Amino acid sequence: MIPTPDRPAGPERPEVPGLDEIPADVVLARGARALLQALLLSIGMVVLLALVTLAAIALAGPQRTGPMITAGQIVTAWAAALALVGAIVCGRGHLEVLRDSPDPRGVAAVLAATQRRLAWLPRLVVAGCIVAVTIWVLIDSAGFVGALVASAVAVQVPVVLGFVRRDLLAPARLAGPPQLPLRERIRRAGR
Repeated sequence: MIPTPDRPAGPERPEVPGLDEIPADVVLARGARALLQALLLSIGMVVLLALVTLAAIALAGPQRTGPMITAGQIVTAWAAALALVGAIVCGRGHLEVLRDSPDPRGVAAVLAATQRRLAWLPRLVVAGCIVAVTIWVLIDSAGFVGALVASAVAVQVPVVLGFVRRDLLAPARLAGPPQLPLRERIRRAGR
């Protein structure tokens, strides 16, 4: 639900300095672009993990049904599923911004809500990797190696989702880059 303009700033409506000076359509475009980039990065992670898994299966040859490949498939499938959830969350935010066409503070609220929704996904990926490695240590040492190698690949998902949360979806991005004073811009342009 998009907040209305008469609601005060709070956890749902972050206060973004300089947002009121920017036209509403520019803020809307910046928010939609940030959410689209986040969506594409999340989908890219799903595709990357699928390609890595398929390559591992193809390279395994006759051992493709062994415990090492099975453990790796489980870990990469877990990470890919959570990256897909991240893509769905980003897509939902993108649709909210485009469909509801909110005021600038509403766009900032959608970005902040998407950030909060993505907060638990990196933790789940890491926890799933730890659980998989622990279980495969107990079951089969070859599976342990597969789970460990796949976990090293799957850890890219929390890194990308952390980048998406911290940088792409920061509500402060809506106000644009900080501007230097006019004298400083002129001085730098003269060099």
